[in-house]
Amino acid sequence: MAQVKTRAKSTSHLSNLVGTGRELLVSELPTVRDILRYGIYLRDQSKDDRGNYPVDQLLGDIFPGLIGQWSKANALFKPPVINEKVTIMSKLKEVWNQAVKFSLGKGKLDAKERFNVKILHTSRDRKRRLEEKDPTKWGPLICRSTRDRWGHWKGRGWKTWLRKGGPSASTKVQKNYDDIPNIALASVRYGIGLRPTAAIATASLIDAGIITEDNTSKVIDKNKVKRAQKNLMRELGEEFEEKCREMGGISCILFDGRIDLTNVMMEAEGSDQSFPAKIKEEHYYPCWFNVKVKHSWIEGLGHILFQLDCLKSQRKEVLDLVMPTVRRSAWYAHSEAILQTLLCSEDQKEIIEGVERFLAIRGEGDPDTQLGDSSVSTRRTPDINCDASSIGDLISWCQSHLSPAC
Repeated sequence: MAQVKTRAKSTSHLSNLVGTGRELLVSELPTVRDILRYGIYLRDQSKDDRGNYPVDQLLGDIFPGLIGQWSKANALFKPPVINEKVTIMSKLKEVWNQAVKFSLGKGKLDAKERFNVKILHTSRDRKRRLEEKDPTKWGPLICRSTRDRWGHWKGRGWKTWLRKGGPSASTKVQKNYDDIPNIALASVRYGIGLRPTAAIATASLIDAGIITEDNTSKVIDKNKVKRAQKNLMRELGEEFEEKCREMGGISCILFDGRIDLTNVMMEAEGSDQSFPAKIKEEHYYPCWFNVKVKHSWIEGLGHILFQLDCLKSQRKEVLDLVMPTVRRSAWYAHSEAILQTLLCSEDQKEIIEGVERFLAIRGEGDPDTQLGDSSVSTRRTPDINCDASSIGDLISWCQSHLSPAC
């Protein structure tokens, strides 16, 4: 005959360690402690006794609730973003077995204390409890053996207890709030990594006597360098956009295939003397940037128009040298691609133009004979119009210039 579960009969060593059973909170992601309390809740709600409710079955019932909470937080929380079910189940079993072992007073003391800190709610709670001077105020998460040790060391003071067996006393961390934009700029310019940059900058401050054994607040780590680089790139990007708005945007394109160093004569500041040097040419390629951010095949013809628009401001000598290359690079500007681009455009006028071009090419007559030659055929590089200002004007729409597929 089933007996009524009283508080004394429903409690366990595990609930004394992590707390009583409770469902998973819908407002936050579950921690290790929440998962253990959820397991206690499922075991208490089960009609079977603990002997007929094995651990594997219990963890199998915990898994759907855990995955459900992760899916609510982010729909992408599923393999391969997270581990497979087998790995998650093995980790759950390992944590559950550790909790049961430590709740029964087994295991080493330092391992128990690490586990107690691990199952705390958040890092803020961990820091607060580790900084708590009186370990007896740690609540149910501190094991009974640790409380006994505190009673043994109570007469000698909590500092002695912390030094001998308890968690190490936390010291106030000195933080560096100084801005380092020049260090970040130099590291980006010369391609230096985060760790080497932080090490060199810290070493220079040590040599200057700013960092001493008593004052380490000016130490620079790799995370500070990373944040400084991010802030610097954001500021430079905003400054560049502001200049583009003031100057009317980018109005030219640079063709430069050099990858080697360039010999130059550098003039010394404050002197008329010059000395030879080698520098690496750095250029900004607007067309290359457009291709990187607009890599869809529908945008391809727009890149050709952008090139032609940039070349209009160049001298005739430059046009004579560059235009053959531009013509060869426009091999995909055939009539079929132009019509597809017009039909896929977001501009209603271009869509209407594409439909009218199709109707003009098809003409009137039998629909079966209007398809033209649909067999495999070779394409030829089209003759583009260098003065074109729209996609429809890139080529001549004479019948001899049209692709067979049209």
